[in-house]
Amino acid sequence: MSRIVATRGILSSAAALVVAAALITACGGTVQAAKTEALFRTIQTLSLSAYSSPTLLTADANALFVGVGGNSSANFLRVDTRSLTVAAKASVPDVTSAVFDGGALWVTANTLKELNPTSLTTTAQFSLPEPALFSAIGGGELWVATATALFEINPATGQTMRRVSLDFLPYALAGSRSDPTIYVLGDRQPSGPAVLAAYSTSTGHQLAERMIGAASVGPIAVTAEGVWVPDQEPKTGRTTIKFYKGATLTLRAQLPKRPFDTGPYYADGALWLIDGAGRADTVCANPVTGGERKSGPPVGVGLAGEMLTSPTATYLLHHTARGDELLKIRPISACSS
Repeated sequence: MSRIVATRGILSSAAALVVAAALITACGGTVQAAKTEALFRTIQTLSLSAYSSPTLLTADANALFVGVGGNSSANFLRVDTRSLTVAAKASVPDVTSAVFDGGALWVTANTLKELNPTSLTTTAQFSLPEPALFSAIGGGELWVATATALFEINPATGQTMRRVSLDFLPYALAGSRSDPTIYVLGDRQPSGPAVLAAYSTSTGHQLAERMIGAASVGPIAVTAEGVWVPDQEPKTGRTTIKFYKGATLTLRAQLPKRPFDTGPYYADGALWLIDGAGRADTVCANPVTGGERKSGPPVGVGLAGEMLTSPTATYLLHHTARGDELLKIRPISACSS
């Protein structure tokens, strides 16, 4: 099975250039923030002003799939990636995630549904013991998270191949890019610290677990070396973006004192730090050390589902006074591998 990894973010076209005053700490050192400048060039634009709360879910080379609100008869969109136009619409109530894998589009919406990726009609539907919350590809296989367990699913039959018990409620699920590992972010109690755990997709055994800040609900950004996670602290109103390496979740880098709503995203070979509140500068950084490459204008309106990369392009949601827009972008050379 092939794997498409979705990441999240929004970008703004603010023209003013400011000097970033923050210092980023990575691997024990500090990197002085640079002057802000445009971090990408817009290739195409699609207006989503007819919808509310758009969320970028998943993509392949031909299509981008977007969840939207404000229209109960069409809350799931297929966007053609060549023309950047809405090519199909469908009603998929309670959709929480989607993953495109091996020519099939899988959606979690209480149940696990397979949709025709062209027409968006339902071609298969599988029920789990509990409502399906999230889906991801880990170790080349389809995995689904419920409130109490991870399920490895045979996509041809819907049969459960493996069940892994969870003792925490998952908020985010993502497969490793380099080894048979799946990452889960969640918490055991609302007032307690969040949990980041790594599980073997070969055996189902937990490989490592780390305690994260109490308000850490994601997003998480998976790179070839590990995973970046926001450690959010409500008492201070700040966030530390932490990098955990591999299946052992060894802490290797920390980027402290970011605004509370900052989330990490991985696209075009770079780590992106985006303030979901749209106030702080956007940063593209080294995906291993977190060292800043460039700083750009503030971006982001929301906490999740705003930046997505496919095999052929990177997409961003952009909020304007006229409403939300979907942008196909090309990052500058400093923000791409």
